[in-house]
Amino acid sequence: MSTSKTVMGKMFHYRGSLAKGIHVVFDDAGQDWFIPRKIISVIEAQIAERSPVAMGASRRPLLKDSVGETLYREHDFSPLATTYVVPLLIEAGYCHISPKRPYLITLGSEVPEAERPTPTRTPDTKPARPKKPRRHS
Repeated sequence: MSTSKTVMGKMFHYRGSLAKGIHVVFDDAGQDWFIPRKIISVIEAQIAERSPVAMGASRRPLLKDSVGETLYREHDFSPLATTYVVPLLIEAGYCHISPKRPYLITLGSEVPEAERPTPTRTPDTKPARPKKPRRHS
């Protein structure tokens, strides 16, 4: 079984591959959900044809002009599939995603400078304080 993370950072387990379809394993429910290769192909095609395109993983409300809306309206498949397929496409170098909502998927693995997350300051990265000169008595 393989492991990945959604774009929101939640870990998930799956079996299979992008080439053959994936079984997303839901540990708490004891079942899995199969996302067939046909649906993965639709997601890839939507990204290739419409890049940048909104991900749109929500079922209610559907995000207008998103990959999720296309899955639901044209293929009768849950837009939630993007939650699990897009991270695997990112890992494969097929696309990248914007750092904030609404998530925009862009073809290619090179993240433009403007879309790169800005580093946050943490206690480990505080700038050093300038030293005060010592007074000699």
